[in-house]
Amino acid sequence: MAREAVYTFAEPAVRNAIYLWLVHRIIGLGADYATAWGVFNKIRWGLVMVPGQALETSALAFVGHQWAVWKKNKEGTSKPAASWVEIKIVQLKLSTGLYGS
Repeated sequence: MAREAVYTFAEPAVRNAIYLWLVHRIIGLGADYATAWGVFNKIRWGLVMVPGQALETSALAFVGHQWAVWKKNKEGTSKPAASWVEIKIVQLKLSTGLYGS
């Protein structure tokens, strides 16, 4: 999954680097700026939340694509259901980290 998500993670990394530069500049302005702490707090939450949201988006896109592939393979079935073999394959892929191959 890392290969598919590299661009999704690169964008927040660049954004976070810009935010860190901005925080450094704001703090360097001195005590005259009472809002510096508030700005820093918002940016700090951005450093935590943005990568988390990027991971969520990547995971949801991956699961959605795999679901569509599975559903297409079950076309013509009135009530599609996973077989035990399919469940075991997914368990194996999850346990070995081969998901996405």
